[in-house]
Amino acid sequence: MSICPTDGYTDREEYGYPPPLQRKAQNLGSSTTPMDMIVNLYDNITEHEYISLGGRKDYERVREWARWLAPGSKTGVYISTDAKLDEIRPVLESCGGGPTFVYLNGHTEWSAEKKSYLATEYSAPTKDVPGVVKGVPFEVMREWIIGPSLDPIDLVLVTDICFCPNFLRLPYLACKTDGVWVWVKTEYYTEESSSYWEDRNILHFAATDEDGEAHEWESIGGIHTREFCNVKPNASLRRRLDEMQRSIDQIVPKFANGATQHAQLYSNYEADFEDEYVLRSIIHTE
Repeated sequence: MSICPTDGYTDREEYGYPPPLQRKAQNLGSSTTPMDMIVNLYDNITEHEYISLGGRKDYERVREWARWLAPGSKTGVYISTDAKLDEIRPVLESCGGGPTFVYLNGHTEWSAEKKSYLATEYSAPTKDVPGVVKGVPFEVMREWIIGPSLDPIDLVLVTDICFCPNFLRLPYLACKTDGVWVWVKTEYYTEESSSYWEDRNILHFAATDEDGEAHEWESIGGIHTREFCNVKPNASLRRRLDEMQRSIDQIVPKFANGATQHAQLYSNYEADFEDEYVLRSIIHTE
């Protein structure tokens, strides 16, 4: 697929979404690196008792990890545990305004054959069709983050969501071949990719591939979130990916009836797997 600045653009008004609001974080000056955590607890869903088992564990763990990544005055932590659209949208649209770390957890739903993120106000069954939910299409979320322009973006994105696709359409995927981590081209790679992604540095750590489930437990929260935060911020990508997957492989099959889960790392460039400062470099906290 050829990538261009407006590729995948969707008219936001088609979905009836409200206009963007200002970020509700406090004291986020120009020298501050925003650490945005969107954790959906789905408290308004009563028909599925266990739809969100470990959301509170997730945000507590990520909050501490984020402060570890960017200590002191450089950290502006913004947390939403009731992730409504008017909170999600301005956070994602602000990613082009400077180096940012974003954590997003929740659930994926299908509507009109599209994968969508389940925001709080769309998670309750509709009046006319009980049990049917409405989400925010991932293609819309991509437009909020990337936008139609070619503005620079420095972003570390961590998602703990079932069936989450490479919705940013990043051209590279980290794969381990014969014990060695390498970058392979995704379906979104084109010869023009390098010019399109110039002046952008994006790493997307996804809990699983687009066909996989992201497991969570009340006692520990999401396994992807836990293992991501168990690895120190100054670890190399190779070490982070190895340690995360090793722990996931030990826990998920044992406690999820033999299931498997494979964490993914997407990137817009071929990052150095041995660089211990790659995360801090992207969000400018080195």
